Amino acid sequence: MGIQSSEFIFGRPVCAGAPNPTCVPAAVKADTTTLLAAAYDLDGDGVTNELTVGEVTAVTAFLVGLPVPDQADEQVQNILGITGQSLQNGSALFRRSIAAGGAGCATCHKPFIPFPGSTTFMLNNPQTNVPLALQMAHHAATAVDVAEGLAAFVGQPGLRTYGDFKKHDMGAGLFAPGAAATQTTMKTAELWDVGSDHPLSRTGVFGSDMRGVILAHGNEGEASKQAFLNLSPGGQQDIVNFLRMQTIQGKVGEGSGAIILQTHRLSGAARNVPLRGGFKASFSVDASGKPTWGTGSLSYSYARTGLSFVSTGITDVVVSGPVTAVTGTGMVNGTPQYRFTATFIGSGASGNGGSGNSGSGNAGSGTFGTTILNPDGTTYYSADQQPIAGGRLTVSTP
Repeated sequence: MGIQSSEFIFGRPVCAGAPNPTCVPAAVKADTTTLLAAAYDLDGDGVTNELTVGEVTAVTAFLVGLPVPDQADEQVQNILGITGQSLQNGSALFRRSIAAGGAGCATCHKPFIPFPGSTTFMLNNPQTNVPLALQMAHHAATAVDVAEGLAAFVGQPGLRTYGDFKKHDMGAGLFAPGAAATQTTMKTAELWDVGSDHPLSRTGVFGSDMRGVILAHGNEGEASKQAFLNLSPGGQQDIVNFLRMQTIQGKVGEGSGAIILQTHRLSGAARNVPLRGGFKASFSVDASGKPTWGTGSLSYSYARTGLSFVSTGITDVVVSGPVTAVTGTGMVNGTPQYRFTATFIGSGASGNGGSGNSGSGNAGSGTFGTTILNPDGTTYYSADQQPIAGGRLTVSTP
């Protein structure tokens, strides 16, 4: 992180020639209060005490206290459209050996690792030598874990990481194109949160395609890949469904990879009368949303007030029933850092004022309104929904 802590400095070897990357003066080493360490600039950047003992303690307590990723609950299962039978079969095929008709994934993606001791982590305090007792979130071993020799008893505390913390030669498929030919070894990815990951893999080239990542396995993973391919299409999907259910609480959907969100596009050009007086505003838009960010542009002009707005970035395009909302940032008369929300409410025969996979739409169908916020968050311009008086906006999906 490029940040030195006094605890780290206090633990360095003592030698001549300090400051340097490894050595500190003997006086610093001997000071059990770490006060001298806090005043010592080990990296020579002119800044001391970059991370205090208290701050290290706070960060450690925060990390230790985080809930562990886990299999999502029944509500999420229903949202994802995964049956209990598919989840159960996927888990069994994932864990079962190749010889027994499974995919042998658990050979490296170890389902459970027991704690060697208690679930209490004693955090040392170098200033007082009085440890702080922190309770660690954990999983509990199941009868299946015990039967497979992963735990000594049902309920034994541990972590369901789906990883073995070891390096394996996986071939070139999981590395970025152009990587060194010898760069084929990596630590097993822990899959306990894979349902919340997007994009998948270290390179991100697979997006949310879990099947694609499985088929990129090679060398030590080749046998499991072939075993996966030898399964029925239903069996392969069951394994993918099982993986989609391994999530971080509160991070399901929202482009996480657990739920592949539908991409919507709002496009076209139209006019309406946003305020009284008969002056028309004109607007054009061609913007698309996607799981992580939006693309495209939107422009809006209103001659009555001399307003000319041009987007500089689209955050998202969200569709809910007949309502389509485009959000993003832009410039007002050439000045940047404004934010906007443009809303289209369709009323055409095809729903959404001309929504659908075909991209067809009905002229003059629906209403349009927009709000533009100043850089400080206050309202610069707001026009309520008014009927489209000419032109057409279309909501479509790929």
